[in-house]
Amino acid sequence: CHLECKRGITMIPIISADAISDEITALHKASSPQVDTELIQRVAEMGTSIRMQGDDALIAFTHQFESTEIAVETLRVSPSEVTQAHSQVSADFVAAIKQAIENVKWFHQQQVPANWDGTSPAGVKMGFRYTPIASVGLYVPGGRAIYPSSVVMNAVPAVLAGVKRVAMVSPARPDGTLAPEVIVAADLCGISEIYKIGGAQAVFALAYGTPSVLKVDKIVGPGNKYVTLAKQQVLGTVAIDKPAGPSEVVVYLESEDEARFAAADMLAQLEHDPDAVAVAISSSRPALDAVNRQFSILLADCHRKEIIEKSRRNARLFHVKSIGDAIGALNQLASEHVVIMGANPATTCAQVQNGGAFFLGPYSPVTVGDYIAGTNHVLPTAGAARFSSPLGVHDFLKSSSVVQYSKDQLAAVRAPIATLTQVEGLDAHQLNVEVRFEAL
Repeated sequence: CHLECKRGITMIPIISADAISDEITALHKASSPQVDTELIQRVAEMGTSIRMQGDDALIAFTHQFESTEIAVETLRVSPSEVTQAHSQVSADFVAAIKQAIENVKWFHQQQVPANWDGTSPAGVKMGFRYTPIASVGLYVPGGRAIYPSSVVMNAVPAVLAGVKRVAMVSPARPDGTLAPEVIVAADLCGISEIYKIGGAQAVFALAYGTPSVLKVDKIVGPGNKYVTLAKQQVLGTVAIDKPAGPSEVVVYLESEDEARFAAADMLAQLEHDPDAVAVAISSSRPALDAVNRQFSILLADCHRKEIIEKSRRNARLFHVKSIGDAIGALNQLASEHVVIMGANPATTCAQVQNGGAFFLGPYSPVTVGDYIAGTNHVLPTAGAARFSSPLGVHDFLKSSSVVQYSKDQLAAVRAPIATLTQVEGLDAHQLNVEVRFEAL
């Protein structure tokens, strides 16, 4: 395929059915973290510096990469800064963020698992229990925009899980402050430990600890490629959630009437990042042509047009032969956001196995999930929805099994254990059973 040009406007390429699978593979490759040995080494050196030099290295890297003047004494948001932040935000913002918090809380309460105890068919007491991770670091991105909504998405499930200590990091503005909306969102979620740091250095500080930043047990939240690399490098020292790639959306539509909505869904993701990905799928060529027209019309009114002009190189229109082919493409894409329109969106959705979050019908834009619906907007990207899930309460819990045998119950399995330990050559394992039957 090639880029069509009409009246000087660059059109989104329409991909024919026989080329779709290869195109999806190429999109996934472009979205996946690229191996850059020089960058990996530089980030690793940052980690070593912070581990060895603590706050001095943390502040130095913050000055270098975040272009902000900040000192150790002002690293953590103070109670007076929280009070000041509340005075700087509008009543409309407070009402909106409170509504988002309540909706996210309700949705995620449904995820809280229950411990269980039972008795096996052999009469053995067994169980399964969930305990919260003791301390968690939340990474809230900054840079191109402020994200109080990401504060909510990270903080609410952590609090619901019962995490005792929740620390939040976010890049400071050039004047060394955080946006008041970010501080207020954190405060309303019950987060009081907030640091004005971002980038890879913030991840290393949370993982290794410094005199000013206590270490945590797990780090969650999306960030840029430096943040992602740092999270991968501290895995094992701490737990992490998932690598975060560029934002992405796929829209399935059936008619020209849905084209304007589909174009708007694509624009909403493409404005995030120059590497964002947006795809529309239809068996109707007129519908895809209409998406192209509406995309150009709507783009004219977008303030982040410069970013979209870069990310539109990652936009595609897939022309499939049937709804079955569309479902196959949706499953192969395994997109972060999946918008399904058409006559029977719920029926179509039931056949799609891979997707971070599904939005059904013409009046469920991705934006409601990003802000107010209650579902989480921290989602798997780059095809990871094949095996990964949205951020949720489960990310802040760990589980343990519980077993209690009586002596008679252990005696009943003594022989099969002996057989299996002999096969594996682990005689001390069998000894571990046999000593229970020695005469005292």
